[in-house]
Amino acid sequence: MGISVSFIFVIHKQTNMRKLILIPFLSLLFTVHTVNAQNTPALWKHSCNCGAMEMMLLDTNQNVYIFNDGSNSNGISSMIKLSPSGGQYFNNTYLPAGYTAMQFNNSIYKNGNIYIAANVSNASQSQYNHLCLLKIDTLGNLINQLVIDTVETTRLIGIKSQPFYSYGLHIDQSNNIHTSFIKVNAGLSIYSFLKFDSNLNLIAQFHDTLGFGVYPGPCYYLPNGTVYYAGPGSISKLNFNYASKMWTAPLYSSFADPQMIHVENGEVFVLTKQLSGVPDPVNVLTRILDAGVIYINSYDTITAEGPNLYFTQMLVDLSNNAVYLAGNNSNLPPTKRYVNKHNSMDGSIVWRDSSFAGGMIQDLLLSPQKNVIAVGGGNNFNVWFYNAQGTINNTFVYDGPCGSNDGIAAARLDAFNRLIVTGSSCENNNTINYGTTLKYNIPIITTGSSEAQVSLPISISPVPATTEIYLSGGENLHSIASIDVTGRSFELTMDGDNRIDISMIPAGIYQLVAHGDKHVYKGKLLVTR
Repeated sequence: MGISVSFIFVIHKQTNMRKLILIPFLSLLFTVHTVNAQNTPALWKHSCNCGAMEMMLLDTNQNVYIFNDGSNSNGISSMIKLSPSGGQYFNNTYLPAGYTAMQFNNSIYKNGNIYIAANVSNASQSQYNHLCLLKIDTLGNLINQLVIDTVETTRLIGIKSQPFYSYGLHIDQSNNIHTSFIKVNAGLSIYSFLKFDSNLNLIAQFHDTLGFGVYPGPCYYLPNGTVYYAGPGSISKLNFNYASKMWTAPLYSSFADPQMIHVENGEVFVLTKQLSGVPDPVNVLTRILDAGVIYINSYDTITAEGPNLYFTQMLVDLSNNAVYLAGNNSNLPPTKRYVNKHNSMDGSIVWRDSSFAGGMIQDLLLSPQKNVIAVGGGNNFNVWFYNAQGTINNTFVYDGPCGSNDGIAAARLDAFNRLIVTGSSCENNNTINYGTTLKYNIPIITTGSSEAQVSLPISISPVPATTEIYLSGGENLHSIASIDVTGRSFELTMDGDNRIDISMIPAGIYQLVAHGDKHVYKGKLLVTR
């Protein structure tokens, strides 16, 4: 740490015009290090001997709902509600009468209620082959429940539940409930779609026979209930009233196995992998333009091919013409994890990273600065923060105290851009699959272009500060963080009066980094209590 002479901005009002006046002051220079500790400091941790966590929801009050698989404790899947500070409100099971086991598939929070799609079984069955829909209030009370005993269902995993839609479950703009699943009739695989009103009364259904022994790909719902769904080698569009298919488009190969779908502004993106008929896995990104009752195939881009190299995760950011893909290569140890950025318009690769090993990448998120965040694990909870050039800017790690069987299953950013991750960890030698949830402040993700921008000082008052500070500067600021001498970063939010709440960060000396449209601003922040 050294001393240097720098300048601050002071806004001087004269004849209704703003001027920036440079005033010299002494500032402390910090070297900011990437966070890559054995156990990265978290805001809080919740752990229970109830089984691995599979999904996560947040309500409008930023309470956290996590769903465990019941592999420990009493062996029954349950939903746990946590407060924004990590305290547990309840841990409830919702097994219907006459059934002995349940698997959660998808979950959505909307209009003050939680909707869940699950599979259930009873003692006479060898598999989870009945569909169960649940409607629950935020106090954990069961409002409505429906079990459909006449269909054989196969689980459609949905850890990427989003507000109002997810794979296999959707609440449309009229509050109708949609669910999709596969059923088998005399060996024929049938992709089935059901639509219910808010009281779980069936109002529409559609069934598409895919073939013998065929497993369906994912589906994606628009707000009005229009659904896009994938089968072997094709993707179809079903209208919102389930009257008929509007079109079916072929994918790269009839052997293509769809992994992910995203639809936005009439652009349909499909990630597929092909294992049959090729010596090595072939991974393809397809873009299709939806023109209503017809389609236009835009491109089929081979993202990767090679021994045991495959991609399973996709994140689309049309505001930056970006499609992010993630996968792994398990051919030779150490297993390499891959993250690609593609140009959404033509499918070309912008950058690729395969610089790290570890567990599977389970999800991709966007930071407040529109950079990609990859989460996963296997040996540890891992979070990788990428900058715009495709290099890892920060890494968060959590290693359970008793071993290496730790991994993230789901992740969310809350309304304050704090990262919440949940999954399974080894907390006790006798019971490996503890459900563990952690909440973090996230770092400012610096980019090559931002670092090349001129770094200017910024005025911070008061000095020292206790609960809040004010900034003075010459342009709009879109991300602000305070960084301590160990490199730990705290995301800060500024209101319309340039006021920033710092009551949540510990006393100490920080470097404040603020990103504007054209410049990066830095200054010294002294917090006392």
